Amino acid sequence: MARSVCKAIRLLVDDEISHTGQGIRPMFWFRDPSGHTLLVVGQP
Repeated sequence: MARSVCKAIRLLVDDEISHTGQGIRPMFWFRDPSGHTLLVVGQP
């Protein structure tokens, strides 16, 4: 849900959600218009 909200307010988000392995939470990066970057990590 967080990823769709970021896209709705026109932040630049990764094309895909990362799933790097068993036991690793899903995550994606987003960037604001100023170039600041933040990693969003999902709940298990």
